[in-house]
Amino acid sequence: FLETDGKDLQRQLEALHQLDPFREAVTIWQFLSLTSQQGSQAAIAELKQQQQIDPKLQNKIEAILGRVENTLSQQARPLSANSKLIGKLQRAYRLQPQTWLQPEGAEIALDPNKNWYTLEVSRFFDGEQWQQVPFNLDLSKFVPGQALWQILGLDQDPQILIGQPNLAQPNIQGFGQARGVQFKDGKLTVLVESYQSQAIAETLGFGAKTLRWLNPDAMSIQTLAALEPAWVDEIVLNLWRHLRASDLRFEGIAPPEANLLEEFGAWQIQPIELTGNNHPEARVTVYLDSRGKLAVPSLIGSDNSQLRAYNLIFGDTGELIYSELSQTGGSTLTAIADLQDGGMASLVFRDNAGNYTFKRWQNSQRTFKDF
Repeated sequence: FLETDGKDLQRQLEALHQLDPFREAVTIWQFLSLTSQQGSQAAIAELKQQQQIDPKLQNKIEAILGRVENTLSQQARPLSANSKLIGKLQRAYRLQPQTWLQPEGAEIALDPNKNWYTLEVSRFFDGEQWQQVPFNLDLSKFVPGQALWQILGLDQDPQILIGQPNLAQPNIQGFGQARGVQFKDGKLTVLVESYQSQAIAETLGFGAKTLRWLNPDAMSIQTLAALEPAWVDEIVLNLWRHLRASDLRFEGIAPPEANLLEEFGAWQIQPIELTGNNHPEARVTVYLDSRGKLAVPSLIGSDNSQLRAYNLIFGDTGELIYSELSQTGGSTLTAIADLQDGGMASLVFRDNAGNYTFKRWQNSQRTFKDF
């Protein structure tokens, strides 16, 4: 009430205070209203300037303001419009209705003839920042189901989508609707009733307004060189250097840029802005054959299933800022996403266990980091 109607209430209280400036209740409500609009510190500062208020009443008001501020800070914030969630979907069996929370507190009806899935939430956006599992949520002062649905944005849109992270042809499709939520031991799980009749394997699931894939058109290095010759000269030189360091090239010194451009000119390159400086970076895919040798352009076509792909990213000045050739871990870049939170594009990685991680550019460390 204070948060939504505080300004109008303040004007009414000021009018009442002019009629009876010494009425205790009016004075208390006046500072309560000020607290809801500007916070307790501003209200207390204003209170201390009111010399006409009795010191005993001042102490009483200050104590009340402290309690109210604490209560307001504990309320579930209205994050619904901006809340987003991401996790892994998997088929659910042997469900217990009483363990799933709904906004209205009623027990969910589980139709055994429908397809049920659980979405294990790995991260959610609370309107200000991304929270990751394990989650630290204090629901003791709220109706748990209502608070969880609001925190995750499910009260605004309970739809759950699935996406196929793919650098070539990513897709998003409708999957189902959230029916219940669990929070236990720092883990958030959403119960999803699927629209689809056929079962699916474990896959990436997310809220309706959580992300969109970024897949700008690729072009040949030769084509980009005609548009940005200085940038491409640096890219092909650093590409050669990295291939040399990875024992994929064996020249003692780098060939001239013109020769490198002729050799690498048919390779595909994808300009895309990743570091937040309004200048595009460039993703290049290097293919190795079954012997671990660099695949020649004639072998690279629409079907590269017999080749192993490695992603490289070059900065806007041509320096190498990411490479899978030099990585020893099991995760690979599978997609690039806009998480629609006002931040930079995110690289999406998948490990050997099918888990997805999201990383953004950290300029201070000159690398892509989890966030």
